[in-house]
Amino acid sequence: MTKKKNNLSRRLMRYFLLSTLIPFFLIVILSSGILLEYYKKDINIIADSYIKSLAREAGLYINQLKQIIILPSFSSETVNKIKDIRKKGTVEYVDKTEFDILMGNLISSIRYTGNDFHSALIVTEKDTIYFSSNYVFADPLPGYDWTNEEWYRDAMENNGQIIFVPPHVPKYFDSGTDERVASIVTTIRNYISTEPYAVIKLDFLPSMMNTYLHLEEFHVPSAIYVADEDDNLIFHEATNSRMENLISIVDGKIPKINNFEVRHFSQKIEGTPYTLNVLLDNRAIIINSIKIYSIGVVLYLIALFTAIYLNRRFSNRITGPISSMKNLLSHVEVGDFSVRYEHKQQWELEELGNSLNEMTEQLEIMIERTYLAQIARQEAEYKALLKQIQPHFLFNTLNTMIGLLYQGRYEQLEKNIMCLSDLLRNVLKSDLSWTMDEEIKFINDYLVLQKSRFENRLSYTIDVPDDIGQISIPKLLFQPFVENSIIHGMEPSKKPCKILIRASKENGLTVVSIKDNGIGFDKNAIDIYSSIGISNCIKRLKLFYSESTVNIDSTPGEGCTVIITFMGTLK
Repeated sequence: MTKKKNNLSRRLMRYFLLSTLIPFFLIVILSSGILLEYYKKDINIIADSYIKSLAREAGLYINQLKQIIILPSFSSETVNKIKDIRKKGTVEYVDKTEFDILMGNLISSIRYTGNDFHSALIVTEKDTIYFSSNYVFADPLPGYDWTNEEWYRDAMENNGQIIFVPPHVPKYFDSGTDERVASIVTTIRNYISTEPYAVIKLDFLPSMMNTYLHLEEFHVPSAIYVADEDDNLIFHEATNSRMENLISIVDGKIPKINNFEVRHFSQKIEGTPYTLNVLLDNRAIIINSIKIYSIGVVLYLIALFTAIYLNRRFSNRITGPISSMKNLLSHVEVGDFSVRYEHKQQWELEELGNSLNEMTEQLEIMIERTYLAQIARQEAEYKALLKQIQPHFLFNTLNTMIGLLYQGRYEQLEKNIMCLSDLLRNVLKSDLSWTMDEEIKFINDYLVLQKSRFENRLSYTIDVPDDIGQISIPKLLFQPFVENSIIHGMEPSKKPCKILIRASKENGLTVVSIKDNGIGFDKNAIDIYSSIGISNCIKRLKLFYSESTVNIDSTPGEGCTVIITFMGTLK
C-alpha cells in the first residue's frame, strides 16, 4: 500500500504541475508582455509629445529671427538710406553711424537679450554697410568681395526668399575666428519693383538650441540633434558616448543611423528646413524589457514553489485517508469486518471514514447476529441493503473521487463526499420503510456519484410532484431498477444513456416509471423477474401494498421501462 500511496502522490503532483505550470506561465508571460507594451507605448507617447513641444519652441525662436531679418525691408528710412549709399558708390562714416542707430533699434531685441546671437551683417557687392556682433571684436575685411560668398549669391537669386545657411566658419573678419555659426540670409529690396539693394545676414550660434532642446529623462540613453534638408548637422547633444558616436559628423553631415540600434523620432520645425530628431537607445529598451520578463519569471517561480509545497500538504491530506479507506474496503471484500478506519486529521474526509466504520460495524452485527436469525422478510431486506453497499460500488466511487482530485475539481469532490456520506448513513438506518421523498433523495445521491464516474455518458431526470412526496414505500424500492439501468443498460452501450424517473397519481393509484434508453434485452430470452434484487423489491412492495404491480418491458437496442403501481398511503 505504501508504494501505491507514493505513486498516487506523484501522480497528483504531476497533474498539478501540468494543470498549473503552462496556464500560469502563460499568464505571467502575457502580463509581462502587456506591461512591456504599455512601457513601450509610454515611451513613444512621451517622446512624441516631447519632440513636438521642442519643435514648437525652436520654431518660435527661428520665426523671431525671420521676422527681424525682414524688418529693414519694411523700414522706408532704412531702404532709402541704402539706395543713397548705392548711388554714391561709397559708404561714409556718417552713413555707418546712422545705420548703426537704425539697425541697432531693429535687432536690439535679440542682440542684448540672448547669448545665442552672434552677429548681424548688411552688405552690397564689395561694401559693408552695417556690422554688429556680440562675439567678434573686429570688422569685416575692407573691400571684401561678397559675391564670392555662396550665401550672398543665393540671396540675390531667390527674390527675397529667406535662405538658411548651414553651420560654417565666417572667414571675412580681419582678426579671424574659428567659431562656427548658422545663418539666415535675405535681401533688402524694394517690394514694388523687387529691386534688391543689399543682403542682410543674421548669424546665430547652434549652441542656442541648448536653450530649447534639452534631453528629458527617458530612463534610457538618448540623443537629440537638428539637421537641415541636406543632412547638415546644426546641433546635437547626447547622454553618453555611445549615443554621441551614433551621430558623429562626417564632412559636416549626419550619417545614416541604423534603426535597429535606436528608436528614432523626428519632427519638422515649422517654417524652417530643419528637422528635430530624438534617438533612444533600443538596446537599453530591450534590456529593460528583459528585466520586466525576468521579474515576471521570478514571481512565477516563487508562486510555483509555494503552490507545490501547499499542494503536497493538501494532497497528503487526501491521499492518506483515501488509501486507508481502500485498504479497509479490501478487507471487507474478503469478509474481514474487524478492520476499522483510523482517524488521522479532523476534516471533511473523516466523516466518510466514520461512515465506513459504522458500515463495517453494522455489517458485522447483521451477519453475525441478525442476518442468520431474521425471518424471510428481514433476510430479503438485508440482502437488498448489502446489495447497495457492495465494495465494488465503493471502490468505483472512491476511484472517481481520486480522478476529481487529479483534475482539481474540488467542489465536485466535496459534493461527492457528502453524497456518499449521506448514502451510507441512509443505508445504515434500521427503518424498513421511508417516504417517497427520502427514496428520491437516496436515488439522487446515487446518480450524482454515478454521473461523476461516467460524466457525459449518463444523464438523468427526476420528476416527482410534491403532493406524493410523503407516501410511504419500502426502503430502497427503486434503487435496484436504477442500478440495473446503469450496469446492464448503459455500461455495455457506447452511446450516452438517459434515465427518466417520474411519479404521478392516476385514478387514485401512485404510478412510478423508471425508463432508460440503454441496450435493452430480449424479454423472451431472459426471465428478469427471477433476479434476486428485483424479486426482493417485488416481494417487499407486496408486503406493503398487496395489490401493487411491477411491469418490466424492454426492446433490444431501445432501452427498458419499469412501471410500478401501488395504492400509496401517507406515512
